[in-house]
Amino acid sequence: MGSIGPKTVFSKLFFRSSELPGNSNQSSLLRRLSIASLLAILIAAPSLVYLYRYEQINLSEEYFAQKNERFLFHLANTLSDPINTFIANSAEHGSQTALPNFDALFTSALEKTDTHTLLKLKIYDLAGTTIYSSAKHEIGKTSQRPELLAKALHGEAAHSMEHRNTFSGMNGEMRDVHIYMTYMPFMHGEKQTGVIESYDDISRFIYRLDVRSIQITLVVLGVFGALYAALFYAIRRTDHALTSWQKAVAESQNLLQTIIDAAPVRVFWKDRESRYICCNPAFAKDAGETTPQNIIGKTDYQLSWHEQAGLYQADDRQVIESGIPKLAYEEPQTTPDGKVIWLQTSKVPLRNAANEIIGVLGVYQDITERKQMEEKLLMTQFVSDQAPDSICWIDKQAHIVYANESACRGLGYANEELLAMSLRDINPNFKFDVWPSHWQELQQKGDLSFETRHRRKDGSIFPVEVSANYIKFDGKEFNVVFMRDITRRKQHEDALRIAAATFETQDAIVITDTLGNIVRVNRAFSDITGYSAKEVLGKNPRIMSSGRHDRSFYIEMWQRLLRTGNWAGEIYDRRKSGEVYPKWMTITAVKNEQQETTHYVAIFSDITARKRIEEEIHNLAFYDALTKLPNRRLFLERFRTALTASARRNDYGSVLFIDLDRFKSLNDTFGHDYGDLLLIEVGARIKSCVREMDTVARFGGDEFVVLIESSGSDPNDATRKISLVAEKVREALARPYDLKGHEHHSSPSIGICLYHGNDDTLEALIEHADMAMYQAKNSGRNAVRFFDPIMQKNAATHDALENDLHYAIELQQMHLHYQIQVDSNNRPQGAEAFLRWKHPEQGMFMPGQFLPIAEESDVIIKISRWVLQSACRQLALWGRDAKTRNLTLTINISAKHFGQPDFVSEVTDILKIHQANPTRLKLELSEKLVLTEVNSTVDKIRALRNLGVKVAMDNFNTVYSSLSFIKELSSDQLKIHQEFVQGLTTESGDTRLVQTLIDLAKSLELDIFAEGVETEAQRTFLEKHDCNLYQGYLFGKPMSIEEFDAVIAKL
Repeated sequence: MGSIGPKTVFSKLFFRSSELPGNSNQSSLLRRLSIASLLAILIAAPSLVYLYRYEQINLSEEYFAQKNERFLFHLANTLSDPINTFIANSAEHGSQTALPNFDALFTSALEKTDTHTLLKLKIYDLAGTTIYSSAKHEIGKTSQRPELLAKALHGEAAHSMEHRNTFSGMNGEMRDVHIYMTYMPFMHGEKQTGVIESYDDISRFIYRLDVRSIQITLVVLGVFGALYAALFYAIRRTDHALTSWQKAVAESQNLLQTIIDAAPVRVFWKDRESRYICCNPAFAKDAGETTPQNIIGKTDYQLSWHEQAGLYQADDRQVIESGIPKLAYEEPQTTPDGKVIWLQTSKVPLRNAANEIIGVLGVYQDITERKQMEEKLLMTQFVSDQAPDSICWIDKQAHIVYANESACRGLGYANEELLAMSLRDINPNFKFDVWPSHWQELQQKGDLSFETRHRRKDGSIFPVEVSANYIKFDGKEFNVVFMRDITRRKQHEDALRIAAATFETQDAIVITDTLGNIVRVNRAFSDITGYSAKEVLGKNPRIMSSGRHDRSFYIEMWQRLLRTGNWAGEIYDRRKSGEVYPKWMTITAVKNEQQETTHYVAIFSDITARKRIEEEIHNLAFYDALTKLPNRRLFLERFRTALTASARRNDYGSVLFIDLDRFKSLNDTFGHDYGDLLLIEVGARIKSCVREMDTVARFGGDEFVVLIESSGSDPNDATRKISLVAEKVREALARPYDLKGHEHHSSPSIGICLYHGNDDTLEALIEHADMAMYQAKNSGRNAVRFFDPIMQKNAATHDALENDLHYAIELQQMHLHYQIQVDSNNRPQGAEAFLRWKHPEQGMFMPGQFLPIAEESDVIIKISRWVLQSACRQLALWGRDAKTRNLTLTINISAKHFGQPDFVSEVTDILKIHQANPTRLKLELSEKLVLTEVNSTVDKIRALRNLGVKVAMDNFNTVYSSLSFIKELSSDQLKIHQEFVQGLTTESGDTRLVQTLIDLAKSLELDIFAEGVETEAQRTFLEKHDCNLYQGYLFGKPMSIEEFDAVIAKL
């Protein structure tokens, strides 16, 4: 390989000998291409024609199959019965039976169809025997294509296209004919009875197809011939182009060799075994050789850099095996004189014309000088970056051309960002118009020092101390700036100023040494304590001690101060005047760098005013403003504590709930000033009756609550003690009161509930005491009552019933029962409706069990309105029957309902809605209702009478009425209550009272009606004294409307 030149190497690398222009193989290649193209044309043309003919025949088979199937289907439908008869006769008598007749039918059917291509028609029976054929000699024979016949016998049409040399058809013997056969099942109804076969002449179609194929063959040959001529012409032109290309390549080789030889970089080639194929003169010189030929065939182990040979060849293998270039990497090299230099090398895979990797192409340049400079720069950079101060180089245009790591960290920018910035971007005070004069001053003085501000990337501003230095480097002028962040120094200076100002704050400040001697005080100290600085310097702060805190208080204070370094809390001190005052004080230990305490700083403020406000707020929050007694909130807190203590001690206590009797009348008569005086006196009297440890509270209005604790562990003994206290309170509150010279009498109702630990909740205990208080009120006032569990049960039942009453009407639980009213002849005159409540869980309730509960709320109005509506609805129903249309229906009206301003209009509307006869409706009013609002009641009764509605008075008592009042009421009827009727048979005053009532009613021309008549004796008495209308169990009990209507129907 030593004699191979670079040019020859290029030819061997990039060209095969057979590919070089001018080679003798070129003509052979052209001949082979021409012959191959001609053969391809001769093969392709017939192939295409054959494919065309094959596809056309396939398409025509589908066409002929459909055509023949339609024809045979038509023929079978036309001759269905004759064919079927023919098949049947043939099976019975032989295939020649009735043949002439069938031929005539067949000929007639053919004339009606397009059968000019039909050659022959045959019919087979199910045994596969020909029973009919237009070629008579074939009758009795089987098919020549048994496989197609078998397919048709199984119910499926079969087809075949064939060429026959001879063929017997309807028109005689035929030669060289193409036929299309179709076998089709013949069906009679749902049953197959035979097979029909047809033969079509398709010779003309095949002839036309052959002609078309020959034409296509000629066209294809013509087109391919033209393509062959064009291809031959193109190959000839390519031959000339290859010759020109060879010359161009040779010239390019010479030019490339010249460039490589003259290049300042080193260029070399190696084969796959890392043997040098060629190199340029510069590379040979580095290897210590005079010409590149001396390098060819050698390896790196044979050259001066044999120590790096393993490294180089590893790089070669990496590039050859991976096919990926390795670019611009640095590596050492030993020169022939033994020096180590640095190279920047690039290697790429070397490929031949077939794109096969046959070696590696390398280029390198000597970068030793640059590496040495970089090392120096790196050392300088390292020193600069390690500097604690920020360093920047600024050019004459104020651009930053260098910044060390400290500058990047301090300003928050990456180095690349800073090098694209100017002083204006980091200095908010920078001004371009001032910069030239600043640069001139720096040139003159050489260095400048000053303070300014810089701006970080996040926008924050911070103070810096700047040292600017003028230098010249490489012919250019620079300002080398050293910058130091002085934020902490500025903060320290600010802190000193603030501390000096703070020392003269409104809070008092005392500084002592470690022995507790005062070394400094501020003006606020003198203002608060009254001591001047001169009077307290060198003395201990204990001179201001109030004496309110014991020794343990100060020991704990100092222990915490020594342990944590600070103490804060409320403390009482004494002023110079002797006045004791509260103050809030914070003491902090001041430590040096060795964490040793050097001083104590105490800061305090006078909190006298704050304590006074807190006390007022506490009183407002926990005490009644009028009586100064604990309010509900404070009472509940103390009660919770008392319950816990009771559980711990296992003893009893009690809650007394006190309500003043007739307190409202005092306020209404004399005004609230008198009421307030009474409440203050009541609070004082209650407190005088209990112990200091007990709590007396005002809940509001005239309600007071007393909490008595620790009454003993025995419940009986506790009850006795508490009873004595309660009685003492009752007596004290029952004594007369002097209210602004007016003597006022009052009394309390007191409810008591015992408690024992946490057996009951706080809320339950207060509720129990409240219930007991109401029991005391209901018993006549000025009384004391203990809580009874039965009372709680009744209250719970009461609340449950009241809640259920609100939904009773919507749930259709209310019902009316009717009790008959008769005259002296036992003729029905009407009925009174009684309300019943059918509770889904507790059964039937009588009116006396739930109406009093309803009267306590507005639900009674809802119930009373429902009774009125139900009564009018029933009257309307009665009005449709001759036996009931004259009956009067009596209902009781609630006082609250009657008291509604629109009661009369409501009655009017309900009567109209139900179209009830108002003269058959009677409303019963209680005497109590009538006496409450006399004028309003009289007006409403008159309005009702004008409507035709009757009004009766119930529970009438002559003791509380006068004749003139009764007359004024204009009532229609006077009812004698059942209590008086029940006493008629006994020796009592009821007999005289009833007689008096009857006489009174007669004098006022009122109807007399007696209820509760249960015996004949009572009826006899009433009838004897002209009372002729009765109601009671003697005549019938209250009953449902169905039962009532049944009774009326029987009368």
